[in-house]
Amino acid sequence: MEIESSKGLRKNFGHLKCFGFIGGEPLFCIGPHWPFFLCLFTFLLIIGLFFICFVSPSISSSNTIIGVSVFCFLLINFLMAALINPGIEMRTVRDEDLEPDEPDNFCSICEVYKSNMTEHCDDCGVCVQEYDHHCPWTGKCIGRGNINFFYSFLFGLLICFLYCIVTMAMTIQEK
Repeated sequence: MEIESSKGLRKNFGHLKCFGFIGGEPLFCIGPHWPFFLCLFTFLLIIGLFFICFVSPSISSSNTIIGVSVFCFLLINFLMAALINPGIEMRTVRDEDLEPDEPDNFCSICEVYKSNMTEHCDDCGVCVQEYDHHCPWTGKCIGRGNINFFYSFLFGLLICFLYCIVTMAMTIQEK
């Protein structure tokens, strides 16, 4: 995807599909492994619908509210991790703030100047600030822009798992 910019910002976004630009930077990006994201999202929705249709009638309304709330937290954070810009490096001109002894970290593939915490992702074809890893389940990189949502998603998975165990134990104990 190409955009025109005169502010020294990158003009292409590798294998990512970006949209919702603010100040020349993308707000949202869909990664090259979007089918994995779509499959996991569909799977999570099916689990949520199963809970609402089959489990919630047999538990208390307060337990249902807790379960739906935790699930919504999980789903929102998954969507944000998968859709928000992961922190694509945008600078195509050298930053004057760099120290004189600091080497120019120029990525010849992306044609951008990178900070020390920026790494190139071959899967996405972009340099990502504070790159953590490329996640096939979100379909793209995890970096500065979406890592908090990613960690919140993992926390939500843990809470959902614990909630399911406690709910099953309470249901079995009642019978």
